[in-house]
This record gives sequence, C-alpha cells and structure tokens, in this order.
Amino acid sequence: MFFCLNFIPLIYDAPMTDNNILQSKTISYLRFPLIVVVVLAHSSLASFTIQGEDVGTQAVYPVYEGIGYYITWVFGQIIIPTFFFISGFLFFLKVKEWNADVYKTKMKRRFRSLVIPYLFWNLLALTLFFIAENLPYISGLFSGNYMQIKDYGIKEFMMAFWVKEGGVAQSPFLYPFWFIRDLIVISALSPLVYLVVRYLKLVGLAVLFTLWYFDAFNITGLGTAGIFFFSAGAYLGLNKINLITLFNKLYYPSMFYPTLSVIVLITRDYWFNQYIHYIGILLGIIFIFNIASSGIRHNKLRMPVFFANASFFVYATHEPWLLLIKKFSFYIFQPSAEVSYILLFIVPALLIIGLSLAAYYIMSKYMPRFLNIVTGGR
Repeated sequence: MFFCLNFIPLIYDAPMTDNNILQSKTISYLRFPLIVVVVLAHSSLASFTIQGEDVGTQAVYPVYEGIGYYITWVFGQIIIPTFFFISGFLFFLKVKEWNADVYKTKMKRRFRSLVIPYLFWNLLALTLFFIAENLPYISGLFSGNYMQIKDYGIKEFMMAFWVKEGGVAQSPFLYPFWFIRDLIVISALSPLVYLVVRYLKLVGLAVLFTLWYFDAFNITGLGTAGIFFFSAGAYLGLNKINLITLFNKLYYPSMFYPTLSVIVLITRDYWFNQYIHYIGILLGIIFIFNIASSGIRHNKLRMPVFFANASFFVYATHEPWLLLIKKFSFYIFQPSAEVSYILLFIVPALLIIGLSLAAYYIMSKYMPRFLNIVTGGR
C-alpha cells in the first residue's frame, strides 16, 4: 500500500496558530501507525500460491477470516484515500497563485520525492526476485503463475515499472507502489486539479465524488479514488482550511465509524455493501484525524520522531520480504488451526516491521546520504 504521508514535506508557510501546529503534529503522528496497517493488510494469508498450488484458506476459520477481512478490506481501505487526501492538501497548501513556475518547482520536488524512489525500489525488487528465483531453497516458494525475471524481454522489463502482467490490482512489479505510481500521475496532472478546485469548487468535487462512489472508471495509473481524494485535499489546502478545525466540527458523527465499520464487515456479501463501505471510508478518515488530534492535544498520544521518519522506508521494504516470510512460514509450520493462522497473519508483519526499522537505523548511521536519496529526502 503509501505514500504516503511521507511523500510531501510537512513544513509549510501557514500561520502557526495552535490548530495549525496540531494539524502538523497529527499528520506526522499518523504516518507510522497507518503504515503498520498497510503492512498488516498485505500480510493476509487468505490466499497465496506455492508452485501453482493454492495453500491459503478461504473462510475456513471464521475468527481468522473476520480479522483478516476487517484489517484488509474494511479499516485498511481508509489508508490509501487518506494518503491521497493528505498529499493533495499539502500539495496546494503553500500555493497562493498558480503559474508555470510553481508547477515546474513542484514537479522538480516530486521527481526527487516520488520518481527516484519509485524507480529504485521497483528495480531493487526485480533484482531480488531474479536472485531468489535462482536459489535452490527459495525458488520453490514462487507461485509459478508468472514469467520469471530471467525470461523478461525489454518490453516486459519496461512494463514492470508501470503494470505487471497478471499482477495485483494492476500494479507495478513492486505492487504496494501502485499508490506512488498513481500519485506521480495525478501530481503531473495537478494543473487540471487546480482548475477544478479553483473554479468549479464544491460542484467539481461533487462530480468527482460521484465518479468515485459509483466506480465510474478505473484507468491504470489514474483511479477515481485517487482523483477524488487528492482533489478534496487540494480544495481544503488551496483555501487554507485547517483540517483539525473542520473535522472537530464533525467529531461526534465521526465516532459512529467503529459501528459502521462492523456493519460493513457483516454485510460484505450483500450487493449494497460497497455503498455503505464508501461512506465508511469518508467517515473513517475524519475519525482517525479526530482520534489522533484529540490524543495529541491532551498529551495521550506521542510518536517518536524516529518512527515517523522511518515510515516510508518500512513501506518501501516490507515487500517482497513479507511475501517470502509468509510463504516460508507456511511451508515450515503447516498451520492447521485457527490460532496458528492468526499468528501467521500477524507475526510476519511485526517481524518485517522490526527488521525494516533496524535496517533504517543502521542506514541512517552509516549510509545517510544514500538513504536520503532512496527515500526521497524524507
């Protein structure tokens, strides 16, 4: 999945009133826990393949299936829209007058913060998979459903940076990076976003909301969710509307989100579920902002700077290692009970987060310049 809240700088020129400070702290705080949710969502053992054989489980264990579904498809579905929303908000927050020079400056910054990391981490994933496919004890863990890297031609290699044939959700080779790919595209189209939010205003947002709510289209690299949530954030940023002030006005309605999320979970097999779920995504974004900002305001929530800074690195490195750890764990332990399935859902995710944090710490000590480049200067 992000990214993320790391993709746009968190320093801006707005007057530092109490709520502006709280807004900045809230965004910074959310970075790491939301990345943790992304990793957990990608850790689902619901279905994966080893040598052409499906060794996952489909609703065999109700508690495991319910937990996995909730994290991955209910609460987890809030994360990417939140990232798009924050990215759009911070993209336009400093903008006072849109012109070619502003656009040129922003594209230069996005090249460093988005394009370079996107190319690097996808290339690294291709390289690691190429090596792993040729190691005797690891090669047998691959599904066998896709062309091996060694058989790639120029076309397949180039397309791996856009969309892998048969890949997850029309993603690039490193599938969590589909978000960055889409963010690069929508950032490049930011002049159009500006026109919509500057001149069509709420009418334009209503049209984009309708397109997203009814899944009007989903073009690779430009989905309706990315367009709507980035534009919604852009509207608030361009008009210098403080998120904490706005969302606090909806504090009590947003507290209904946990109940609504359970309704989404138990109605997942009904045709109307999507429409409840999409309302839940909107309410859920407000909910997590209100919970985080309230906790920070009352000194009940704190996040060490290290974890916030390491968020993008965790996001970038959790795959393909998480997938390999899941498959290896399943191959070794052969789970046959619900508790073991739950453990193999959670433990690999926590393990890869811990290893990523350790790697980030070591690199920050001994390779800070390189780390700065591959994380986009975050």
